[in-house]
Amino acid sequence: MIERYNGKASINTPNVIYQYATRVATTVSWFIAGGRPGDFAVFKLNKPFDLRVPPMNFKATPMKGAGVLGVVGYPSDKSFIGENGAQMYEMFFPTHFDRSKSENHMLNYLVSTYAGKFA
Repeated sequence: MIERYNGKASINTPNVIYQYATRVATTVSWFIAGGRPGDFAVFKLNKPFDLRVPPMNFKATPMKGAGVLGVVGYPSDKSFIGENGAQMYEMFFPTHFDRSKSENHMLNYLVSTYAGKFA
């Protein structure tokens, strides 16, 4: 079983897969605006993805629905045993949505990406 990353000390443990990006591509708007607009990137890993990690299956988001939505925040927001960025915040929350009522049919949610924002 793959375990979550818990800082630099977990890199050489048998159940943590350590990989890094060798190339990154992002949008021009991300550089111009300093981050937020165009917050998207594609990256190439240093080696093929480990087969112990099951692939994610794409499933289209329905226009209306309900369920538990999970959001994981950026790793620089949480420390673990004194190491900044060693873990990511996670929050899962029952959510009802109607994408037909949102701009560009986007999924809007009240789940905190940064611990405590909506909790």
